[in-house]
Amino acid sequence: MGKSIRDFPIFFTHITRLMNGFLPQNFNLDAHLQRYPPDLHRLPNFNRDHFVHILSLIYWIPARNKDLRERMENGYVPINKQLLQGKVHDYLPYFDYAINTGVLERDGVVIKGKKSQGYRFKPPFRQQPPVPVEYVTRAFCEGSKKSFQADVEKIRKEYNDTYDHLLRWLRPGKLAIDADTAGKVLLRRREAQLLNPALQEKKRSRRRGQPRQLKDPNDQYAYALANVEAIAQGSMFCVVDGTGGRLHTPLTTLKSELRHLLTYNGQRLVSVDIANSQPYLAAALFNVNNPKSQAGARRLPQAIKDIERQQQTKYKEEITNPLMLETLSELSEKQDVKHFMYLVGTGELYDFLKEKYTETFGEQYANKRELKSALMEVFFSSNAYRGSKTKNFFEELFPSVSRAFALIKRVDKRHLPILLQQLEAWVILERVTKRISRRNPQIPLFTIHDSIVTTKPHVDLVERLLEEELTKLTGISPTLRREEWSPESAEFTEWCQRWERVEEKGLLALV
Repeated sequence: MGKSIRDFPIFFTHITRLMNGFLPQNFNLDAHLQRYPPDLHRLPNFNRDHFVHILSLIYWIPARNKDLRERMENGYVPINKQLLQGKVHDYLPYFDYAINTGVLERDGVVIKGKKSQGYRFKPPFRQQPPVPVEYVTRAFCEGSKKSFQADVEKIRKEYNDTYDHLLRWLRPGKLAIDADTAGKVLLRRREAQLLNPALQEKKRSRRRGQPRQLKDPNDQYAYALANVEAIAQGSMFCVVDGTGGRLHTPLTTLKSELRHLLTYNGQRLVSVDIANSQPYLAAALFNVNNPKSQAGARRLPQAIKDIERQQQTKYKEEITNPLMLETLSELSEKQDVKHFMYLVGTGELYDFLKEKYTETFGEQYANKRELKSALMEVFFSSNAYRGSKTKNFFEELFPSVSRAFALIKRVDKRHLPILLQQLEAWVILERVTKRISRRNPQIPLFTIHDSIVTTKPHVDLVERLLEEELTKLTGISPTLRREEWSPESAEFTEWCQRWERVEEKGLLALV
C-alpha cells in the first residue's frame, strides 16, 4: 500500500517528456524569435527545444494532475524548478526571456516546501487552444521512453517491485487511442461551452462562503487534448502517490468519456469497478478486529494506529476517547452500522438516501450524481463543518457510522479519505491484480483507482476474482459494474451529441 499514513509529503509536479511540445495556436515561435533575438536577452546559447519544453509545461503539468487543476489560482501553473533542472539545466534565463518578451507572466508567490512559483500565458495567448510543435533534436524526440523508464525504475526501487505486474502493460505503441476523433469532439465541446456559459463545468473545490468557480473551456480543452496526444505519441508515464498509494497512469488522467476510444493491441477494453466504492470500502472499517477479515489481519489496523498516534501527539492527555480499534469493533454491533453495511452490499445505499431525503424535506436531488457529490461531504469534510444538509441528514440516519468517521477525522479531515484510498490501492493493486497475473500472466491489466481494465476475453475472470477478494475484505459481497469501452457505446454517443451543433446565436442545440 505504500508509505505510512503518517507521512503527507508535499506534491511536486512530475515533468513528462514528449515527442511533441504544445504552444498556443496564435503563437508564432519563429516570428517571435526573429523579433526578440535570444542572444540580445542573455541567452547566447539558446536552444529552441528547451524553450518549447518550458512553455509546454503550462499545459502538461495540470493535464497530469487533476487535484492541481482544482487548486490552481487564476490559471497560474506551479513549476518545480528542481525537477526541471534534469531536463533544462539553465532554465532561469528561458523563463526571464518568456516574461520579458510578453509570452508568460508569473504570480510571484512561493511557499517554501508547499508551492513553487506559478506561470501562465499572457493575453492573447491564454485563450487560445494548443497545437503540437515538434522537437527538432533527437534527445527530445526520444525523451518519452527515457522518462517512462525512469518512472518505472523509481517505482521499482521505492516499492520493491510491487507494481511490476501492472507497469509491464504500459507499453508505448500497444495502448492506442483514436486521436482524430477525440480532438474533433473536444474542439466542438470547447466551442459550445464558450458560446453557452451554462454548459461550463464547475470546480469541485471552493472557498468557504463563495460559489464554485467555473472551469475555463480553453484550459479544459488544452489539458484533455494533452492527455490524448500523450497516448497517441506513445508517451507513457506512471507515478505512485505518497498518501493513498494510488497508481497514476495515462488512463487515470484521460477524460472518462474518451476512454471509449482506447484499444490495447487492437482489442477493445472493458472496465470492472466497485459500485459505491467509498461507502463500500468504509464498511471494512468495522471489520478491523475480525480475524477472518483480510482488513483485520493486514494493513488497515496499522494505518488506524498511525492516525491514533497523530491524535495522541496533538492532544496528549486531553484524549478521553477509547482506542480507535476498540471503538470501531464496538460500533460494528450497532444496528445502524449493520443496516449501512447491508445497503452498501446490495448497492441500494443511494436509492435509500434519495427516498428518505424526499420524505424528510419534500424535495429531490436533481440526479444521482448530485446525491453522490453531496454524500462525499460526509466522507471528506471536517467534523466542524455543519453547513451540509445531506451530512446532517446522514448523521441522523446512521449515528454510529458517523461517529466512526468523526473519530478518524478528529485531527485531520484527510485521514478518512486517505485511509479509504490506501485500502482501495491495497486490494486493487496488490491483492486482485496480482492474483489475476499469477493465474494468467498474459492477461493485460490496467487500473483506474477502484476499477480494473482488461481486454474483453478476460473480463469474466477479472470480475470473479475481484468479487472474491472484496468479499474477504469486508465480509459482504460487492456490487460490481462492467463497462465495455467502444465509440458505439451509448455513453460516448450521447456525450458527443451534446456538442454536435452550435447555433448562430451562440446557443447549443442539444440533441
